[in-house]
Amino acid sequence: PIRVKRCFLESHPCSFFQPTMHVAAAMVGVRRAREGKTSSQFPSSSESCSPRCISSVITVVLLIAGIGYWVSSLNNKRMEMVHEFDDNVHLWTESERAKLAAWNFEMAAHWMEGLEMSSPMNATEEKGFEFHDVEREEGVDGYVPLVYRGVIDFPTELEPSNFSTPDYQSAPTVVFQFTASSENGTVPVGTVEFPLIYDTVVVKKASQCRSQKGAHWQYGTCHVLRRLSRLCLQVETQNSSWKLRNSSGCYESGPADYVEVTTHGDGESRHYIEVELRSSKDPLIAISRITHDKFDFGMSGAHETTRAFLLIGAASLFCIGPAYAVLRGCFPSRRKVEVSAGEP
Repeated sequence: PIRVKRCFLESHPCSFFQPTMHVAAAMVGVRRAREGKTSSQFPSSSESCSPRCISSVITVVLLIAGIGYWVSSLNNKRMEMVHEFDDNVHLWTESERAKLAAWNFEMAAHWMEGLEMSSPMNATEEKGFEFHDVEREEGVDGYVPLVYRGVIDFPTELEPSNFSTPDYQSAPTVVFQFTASSENGTVPVGTVEFPLIYDTVVVKKASQCRSQKGAHWQYGTCHVLRRLSRLCLQVETQNSSWKLRNSSGCYESGPADYVEVTTHGDGESRHYIEVELRSSKDPLIAISRITHDKFDFGMSGAHETTRAFLLIGAASLFCIGPAYAVLRGCFPSRRKVEVSAGEP
């Protein structure tokens, strides 16, 4: 074993892991120094890395990537996720879309001081997402979406000023109330409430905070206002009617979207909030949950296996040079042995 280690070190200083080889060389050098022998035949750590060393590093990187793709292909879930989504699409197309289309929805927003605004919700055919599927949606069924959308606008002068806006937990809320109507009458769907605008602390220096639009420096911290911009809620059937589904959002990230206020009190007179209602059986809900809002089912197992073999094959090619150097050092030619034996 000692002979093999020594041969390996002498034949290829960088090896596959240069730092490890240098440590081993140093340990062997210390041992030989104690024995009164020189260790000058071992390369120092200051030597520049040779092309063979670079090939070794590339080999290791390609090999790790190839093994990673191979392991991933063994646990590939793409087909399972696509089948689950397609089942949801079939259910939506066959019955759930027609159930939703038979109703009309309206909403009203209640703000403090008795302010109330209402708006009808119009039916539109927008998916609400874009596919980023690496396999170009292979095996994924298409569908016709249906969503009810409305807009509520608040006068910005009703909002608190920068220095009096509380945090999310303490901020006053807007109550959204939804109703559904059909040929049989009007029924309540449910209510939800969210802060209209709230103050949040961000980690920034004073100079950065003061230069940012809408931000203000107060009591040694940087404060930014965040304003409600969008709501997307799920509705589900119940006893031939509809109800909100526990304030659940359409996306895994949640029902409400907030944006930073950059022009608070500076020429902006209206605050628009876009509100959407989607069926809990909407394929958007399914794909958001299945892909964790990535809207990509991932690479197929066959393609991952192909990449694994290609990477491992490339690693084998880059390994030829370092492997040849190691074998040449461990098994020198007969001529070299004879010359070495003839030296005094």
